Parts: sequence; C-alpha cells; structure tokens
Amino acid sequence: MAPAQDELRDNGVVTVDDVWQGRTPPPEWLDVAFVQRVLTQRSANCETEPFVEHIEVRYATAEGDNYCSQLFRVRARVRGCVGAGVGVGASGPRCVLVKCLPPGDAFRRLVEAQGFFRTEAHVMRHVVPAMEALLRAAGPRAPRPPPFAARCLAHGPLPDTHLVLQDLSPEGFGLADRLQGLDAASARLAARALARFHAASAALLRRRPRLLAPLPRSPLDAAPTDERQAEAYLAAAARAFAAWGGPFARYHDKVLSLQGKIFKKVQAMDRVRPGKFNVMVHGDFWINNILFKRDTKGQVCDVRFVDLQMCHVSNPAFDLLLLRYTSLSEDVFWHDWDRLLEEYAGVLAETLELLGEPPVTLEDIRRDLEEAKHFAVPASLLWLPPVKMQGATYDIEQVLEEGGFDSQAGMYHTPLFRRWMEKLLPLFDKEGVFDL
Repeated sequence: MAPAQDELRDNGVVTVDDVWQGRTPPPEWLDVAFVQRVLTQRSANCETEPFVEHIEVRYATAEGDNYCSQLFRVRARVRGCVGAGVGVGASGPRCVLVKCLPPGDAFRRLVEAQGFFRTEAHVMRHVVPAMEALLRAAGPRAPRPPPFAARCLAHGPLPDTHLVLQDLSPEGFGLADRLQGLDAASARLAARALARFHAASAALLRRRPRLLAPLPRSPLDAAPTDERQAEAYLAAAARAFAAWGGPFARYHDKVLSLQGKIFKKVQAMDRVRPGKFNVMVHGDFWINNILFKRDTKGQVCDVRFVDLQMCHVSNPAFDLLLLRYTSLSEDVFWHDWDRLLEEYAGVLAETLELLGEPPVTLEDIRRDLEEAKHFAVPASLLWLPPVKMQGATYDIEQVLEEGGFDSQAGMYHTPLFRRWMEKLLPLFDKEGVFDL
C-alpha cells in the first residue's frame, strides 16, 4: 500500500517523525530516483525494468556502532524484476544498504583522503569475488564455500561518494553484543572464516598480484592525523591509570614513554614482509565488522565480514590481535585464546593445502604474533575504549577537531575498560609489549 501523502518528502522518501531521534537525516540525494537507477542497473537480465514506487530510509546501525560512515537501510516497494543481491523476480519490498560519507567535515575529509570507499569498492567488487572463485575451483574435495561478504551492488563519487550493498538482515545476519564480546562458538566461527579469507587472499596475491596492487600499503601511511590522535589517546589512558592509583599508577609512565614510538613501530610492522607469509588483512577486524547468523536453535551457523575499507597486504597477525584485544568475551580471552588460535591455524593449513599453496603452521602464526605483539597497545588503548562505552557514543568528529579529544576522554573511565585493564596491563608487562 502506498504511503500517506504527508509521509513523503519531495524526493519520495518515506519518513517517520521519530526515526532520526537527533541523528543526521539521510542526504537529499538518497531518493527514489537514486534507488531506481541502482535497481535498473542490477536488472540487466530481466525482461522488465523495475519501477520503484516509494522507499523508506532508516539508519541500519545504532548510534555509536558505525564509526567511519553513515549506513542507511533502504526498503523499496518495487514492481517488476530486480537483479541479484536485492531479490529476484516478483514485485514486492526490496532492501539495500546505502553507505555514505560521515557528516562531519573533519572526519569526512579524513575518510576521503584515505580512500576508504574506493578501497572497499575494489575489494568487494573484484578481490573478494576472485578469492571466492579460487575456493570454488579447488575441486570436489571441498564443499561449496560460503561468501566472505555481502555483494557490492553499486558505488561511485556522484551525487556524493557512496556504496550500495546487499542487505543481509533479511537472511538473518546481525551484530553480536560488543559490550559482552564474542562467546566461544561465535569466536571460533569468526576465526575459521578469517583463516579461509587469509588463505584465499594469499593464493590470489601469488597468482594475480596486480588485482591487489590498488590496495594501500597501509591505512596508517595515508593518515597524517593518526599519530596526533594516538598521542592524545595514550595521554588520556595514562591520566586514567594515574587517577585510578594503586597498582595502575606505575603504568602512567610506561604508557607515556610510548609516545612518539608506538605509532612509528606499528607503521613499520604493518606492511608486506618479503619472504614471509603475507595476506590481505581485513584491517579493522573487530566485533562490529562481523555479522553472524543463527539457526532455529539459536546457535551461530554462518558469518560475513563487513567494512572492508581498510584492507591491505600485511602480516595476518594484525587481524588476529585486533580480534583478541577488542572483541572476545572475557571468558574466551583468558581461557580459549590458544584453542582459538589452533582452530585458525588448522583451517588456514587445510585451505592453503586445498589451494596448492605452501604450508603455514601454528608455530609460523605464533612467530607472526610475536613479531606484531606491540600492536596490542593501540588495539587495547585506542580501539577498545570506544568499543566498551556504555550509554554514550564515540564522536570521531570531536576527536579530530583541535582540542576536541577532551570531550571523548571519558571512555577511559568506564567500568568495563577498567576491568579489562586490571588484567591486560600486567599481561603486557609479562609479554614485553611495553618494551620498545
């Protein structure tokens, strides 16, 4: 049924008064005409072109759950055939996700400078399909592998930089609870998928290196503001440790001593390593970039990766360490990490063998993790605090503004972050993470 006239904007978008609740509304160009163009392009093999009657636009994520973009879920009422990725055949509702640049000027400039949307479009439209094709061609010994990610349906710079993506929510995919972290079953499923992702990318890198050539050397190389942000984050963490006192106080000086060193150390590590095992890393492999599907019994049964804008070729340990220090439940972190690593290494070895690639062992992966161990500092002191924020949202735009970081420094004083630090800081001492 068509919407009431007072529900329509001039561009044909269905709106509901309480949808935005103080958040930035969708851009004006996200209208019926835009969706019509996208669906028409996807219906090349249909006898009749789709006709979009109206659309409904809502945010696809909760406030604070999507840091580098705005992500809208567009539900379109369509007559006619629609192509793959949005539903095929009879008329009816169709859903897509539209990913737009963030609204703040400073963060928008940073995202454009780093080429996040360009990288994600290339990875989703060319690299990931090639990786999936390698696995499918591996022979009858392997079952048909599930996709790594949703389909990218369209992308471009006009009317503004955007990506149009397959919406996986109708298939039952959704986010896990970032405050609780991944339980053992979810973590194992994510680790197994990551192992296949890394193995297929390593094979592609050897066989079709030019396909991965457009990827950046490292997102850190194109981010002149990142070092200043890292310094501010470390200073805020050090102040929190001093304020907590007791056993935390001695870490104030340890953390401050990393300023001017840790960012450069990670930059130097995060790149292609001649003669060693290199893969296309996801680059931002934390809980909100992993979608899970559950079966009728409530058990996780499938997984997809999202937000592939930071993919680059590097040490696979970076993905594993970011997963470990931002996304695992406390029980999995402290009791199942070794088992999780064995699961990852086992699937990696199986997949590499299937693809006819040189073997990589668990001991090789442990050496890679030791080589990249200093990444635990930015993972736990830069990524983890906003992940564990409760009842508040992380505003990167404020951080990028001169002097704006102070408004976000409260994320270092949450009960969850403190609880993690009580055990992580002694662990870092034990593993030599602070020794540069």
